[in-house]
Amino acid sequence: MTEEKPELSVLVEHNGTRVEFKGRYLEVWTSLNRYLSKIFPALPAAEKLSGTVDTIELAESIAGRVQVTENQVIVLEKTDAKTRILLALAGLYVGKTMGKVADDTATPQQIAQSTGMAERVARARLSEMKRAGLVIRLPEGRYRFSPVGESLVRKQKQPSREHVRT
Repeated sequence: MTEEKPELSVLVEHNGTRVEFKGRYLEVWTSLNRYLSKIFPALPAAEKLSGTVDTIELAESIAGRVQVTENQVIVLEKTDAKTRILLALAGLYVGKTMGKVADDTATPQQIAQSTGMAERVARARLSEMKRAGLVIRLPEGRYRFSPVGESLVRKQKQPSREHVRT
């Protein structure tokens, strides 16, 4: 028996126009954001000025590179340690936006688990990445990606289909 994925339906009414978006969460989210960007063209400019993350673009850039499940992110792409860490943190950010994970930050131990690297390696790379401005270390010892780190993830090309885990 296959389990049906729940559909999301969003109705937008604006200036006498009604538009309904139906489908899977990410499809609806993407379509709705594109629609709103056409209605309110200043919104993307305002987002760029405020430094907010374009979740849809980020999700598209990590698709196939990261697996986001209930409260877990697994980096699939076989690449260098710093890129895997950024992918893990990007996956947490997108996962939180999608409601799949509770927190968009992680401890070095959680990052090591998500990336398949030793915790000591994760700690060393995180320290280097913090100095380079790629990640932000929070007071409680958790990490999140910085706008610079997020930008690097978005700009990277899709990987070859080699994965660390399948």
